[in-house]
Amino acid sequence: FTLAHSKSSGTSGQAGVNGTLLDDGRLSWAVPSAYDDTSHNTNSASLGYLGQYGHLYTGYAYSKSHRQA
Repeated sequence: FTLAHSKSSGTSGQAGVNGTLLDDGRLSWAVPSAYDDTSHNTNSASLGYLGQYGHLYTGYAYSKSHRQA
């Protein structure tokens, strides 16, 4: 968790949780969230898998102004 404030950019903060699943830890997940005075809340979620032949990653992000998958 972080929280900051400055005259020029106002207040901003970040918080989130993440971890791994499966016995070998090859499945990872994260759910971070951020706030600032300009874009307000930005939330996202991601899931990644480290396989034998590569890394598969998917994620979703949402903010007041846009959504992205």
